[in-house]
Amino acid sequence: MFEAKHMLVVGAGVSGSAAARIGRQFGAAVTLSDAKAEKDLKEDFAPLRAAGVRLVFGPQEEQLLDGVDLVVVAPAVPVRIPLIKAAYQRGIRVISEVELAAELAQSPFYAVTGTNGKTTTVTLLGLLLKTKYGEEKTGVGGNIGIALSEEALRVGAGGAIAAEISSYQMEATQHFHPHAAAVLNVTPDHILRHGSMEVYQAMKERLFREETAGDLVVLNYDDVKTRGMKARVPEGVRVCYFSRKEAIAEGACLVDGTLVLRSGGEEVPLVTVDELGIKGPHNVENALAACALAYFAGCDPEKMRGVLRSFHGVEHRIEYFA
Repeated sequence: MFEAKHMLVVGAGVSGSAAARIGRQFGAAVTLSDAKAEKDLKEDFAPLRAAGVRLVFGPQEEQLLDGVDLVVVAPAVPVRIPLIKAAYQRGIRVISEVELAAELAQSPFYAVTGTNGKTTTVTLLGLLLKTKYGEEKTGVGGNIGIALSEEALRVGAGGAIAAEISSYQMEATQHFHPHAAAVLNVTPDHILRHGSMEVYQAMKERLFREETAGDLVVLNYDDVKTRGMKARVPEGVRVCYFSRKEAIAEGACLVDGTLVLRSGGEEVPLVTVDELGIKGPHNVENALAACALAYFAGCDPEKMRGVLRSFHGVEHRIEYFA
């Protein structure tokens, strides 16, 4: 895929370092650049040096682009910086680490975005998917602190990948195509990075814009901005909602204090709010979204019930400590 190519990776955090490793693995000449000094970064770069990655720290001059075929941008790096602008002007292909993951993947993505709740929802979704695909064939990655590209490679074919996707990751992403995508909510955030609320929301909506017939979009019915995204979902893509407040006909909702799935006139009860391992109204919403995605992926409701009861959340999120 990358053999005899010259790849420049911009941003030397978890995602950027993973992209550099993968580039070398597939035979590319790789330069990894970060505007920070090496001593100010947490990564151990010795393995990358040993693998033959050229490392450049500090000021990022345009000469870094000389001879480059592909630029991979880490999420922390805005596409508006001079180096990335120059890459676009030169006609060099620019992609995100998320798009790199999509090109490597042989299993479908079940992707989650939103201002709040992503990590809890994706962690729960990963556990639910494991009930069908097993530990080895279930990936969990993205904005959750695990490089999505490495998880895509690890899982290979015949599995499923739960992906946490932030607006930052979508800036340099054009063709990410999840099999199912959920948008949890949209509230003002990251405006300094994106410039406006409209651009921020547009980054979220990129999650589903490449979907096609047979794919799914799950939207939060209780959030006005999210509910309205249905108008921009590509034709032929199935849309369902999750709701904590309304008994919706298609999707996941609460009925008399029980989380239920509704599809094609059938209703599948899961667990009561009291039985749910994660607490708080917001976590009911997170669980409903995760269940809608998992059910679409073919997970067995009986096995899902066990996970919903046993999962008590992500560390440092609504934890009892005394």
